[in-house]
Amino acid sequence: MTKSAVPSFDKENVFYSSTHHQYSNASFLTLQYRENGGKIYQSNNVRSLTEKSIVSTFEGGNGSYGNVFDVIALKRVTILGLEIHTDANSTQEFEVYTKRGGFSDCQNNLTCWGTPISSGSVTPKGRWEPTALPFFADAVVVEGTERQAFYVTLKSQFLRYSNGTNTGEVFVENHDLQILAGDGIGHYPLDPRNSNFHNRIWNGVILYDAADDPSSSPTTFPTTNLSNAPSLKQSSLYDVSDDFSLSPTTSYSPTIFGMVDSSIFCTSDGDREGFGSMFDMKVLSNLSVTGMDILTSSNDEISFEVWTKPDSHFGSESSSEHWRLVSQGSVLGNGPYQFTSIPKNLWLYPVRLLANSTQAFYVTLSEQKLLYSTGFEPGDVPCSNEDLLIMEGTGFSGAGFSTSFFSPRLWNGGIQYLSFPSILPNNGEGIIELSANAKVSLTGLSFQMDLSSSATFESIVTKILNDRLIRAVPPIHALRVNVTGQEIVYSSRPKSRALRDHLLHFSEFIESAVVVDTIVTGEYQPPPYVDFDSVVEESINEESEMMINKLKEHVFFEKVSGINTISEAEIAHNTSVHNDNREQIGCGNVYCPGGKEVFLGSAGLLITFLMLFVTCCFGREKDPYAQGI
Repeated sequence: MTKSAVPSFDKENVFYSSTHHQYSNASFLTLQYRENGGKIYQSNNVRSLTEKSIVSTFEGGNGSYGNVFDVIALKRVTILGLEIHTDANSTQEFEVYTKRGGFSDCQNNLTCWGTPISSGSVTPKGRWEPTALPFFADAVVVEGTERQAFYVTLKSQFLRYSNGTNTGEVFVENHDLQILAGDGIGHYPLDPRNSNFHNRIWNGVILYDAADDPSSSPTTFPTTNLSNAPSLKQSSLYDVSDDFSLSPTTSYSPTIFGMVDSSIFCTSDGDREGFGSMFDMKVLSNLSVTGMDILTSSNDEISFEVWTKPDSHFGSESSSEHWRLVSQGSVLGNGPYQFTSIPKNLWLYPVRLLANSTQAFYVTLSEQKLLYSTGFEPGDVPCSNEDLLIMEGTGFSGAGFSTSFFSPRLWNGGIQYLSFPSILPNNGEGIIELSANAKVSLTGLSFQMDLSSSATFESIVTKILNDRLIRAVPPIHALRVNVTGQEIVYSSRPKSRALRDHLLHFSEFIESAVVVDTIVTGEYQPPPYVDFDSVVEESINEESEMMINKLKEHVFFEKVSGINTISEAEIAHNTSVHNDNREQIGCGNVYCPGGKEVFLGSAGLLITFLMLFVTCCFGREKDPYAQGI
């Protein structure tokens, strides 16, 4: 198991949760789900052996040269190697011994341990980090119910362990193994002249293989659930069981439009905690990624971003170039016990992927609370179904596109996607690109959109169009909507003749709008052939209410009262168009339609009023004999 070097000030966390044990009043830290993670070996599509691991603790609190401790197998297991806890900052020499039975009869006698099953030098990863030792040359097989003893030692006093209560009691266990409390060794090597420290907990990870329990395994791999009704609910997929990460969970639900809602859930062991996780997907059939679930240690609101790019992420870990943002926002974390779903409304657009392509994804959080797993080999495929292969990738201990990352690491989460139905004929034709020009009138706007509001408009319209068209037959994937131009348009209502009689109410009878020139691009697989211009125009007009509601969530668009497509002829017939970028229509604007008449009329009224005022005040001579009342 290899890990790339990172600066010591920016570290990936080993994830623990608090668990109480009977032999101590203290709260020890034990790893969640780590015993179930690992590489899948398949034989005739039936799961056989899975490389697993069990963690004692990395709490530390004490330490010296070494530890002796026992493990008890609950079924036949094959122990492959160990990871230890050391706070040394320089290369350390180590030795690992093992023997059948308990350590009690050999705790001070090195000769009865035989020769080391592993020895050499290792570069420590530091306190609270697992330091991987080389795999054993000969794996240690322990039959069910048997006890096996281990003696792990350094040649210096930098091995970390924890205080326990009763030597020989079970400290941590899973369905395969139990790790028992043992002794701390205060010297090197074992020496009968020196006593040991009793009631000590070895800190580390045991890597092993074990046969799956057939009684808890599904009868097929992967599990497939078919439904006759459209459904996006994944409630059954969020129940994390002991065997959850041993296979991907796949769900399929046909939609009423012939598309198929599908999902694949990978592992949930979450033994590492960082800012982000990058991984590659090998795509086996045409599909669109429409959502994602992640695993986080947070139970609070947390900000996230999801990025994607074609081809592999390797070589692009520290640069955002070529990456495209596909989702961002904040979500309430469900904690380490179940996946956290990214809300559908925060997924900006579906990611259309073609068969036999590779696509990279990067999930990153604002805090170091994303959970992922230790991997085995970059590019290995720990979970798959008939549409997708999810490969081991990279974990990030730094925020954003950081230079501090680890590989191999396995992303923990689920992919939601729409697969294209195979029942549609294609006569061997490939995917073709579509393009349509549409003028969209935003009634109620009096200002042209700036770059930020244009981007908001493009994103919302793209998503709503795609959500509608992707489920049509034939399905059309709306790739993007680009704003290419804008015009401010003022149009008078049918009662505009009343302007001459009711000048003070002029503004009530003039409507402003911004007409937006757009280019809509998409793609689909014919036949049949489609009139994309008509499809876009019809879709915008029929989804106008939803577009208005979504746009009004942003301050710039809060006065939008209508959305519809409009032709050049309609603009010429019904409106007066001004391209001089004046800000807002009003009675004081002499350049708006009818503005000159309003200006002259208002000026005439003002002059008349002034003349009357002057006549009243100065036109009559004052009576010198008038008496005050």
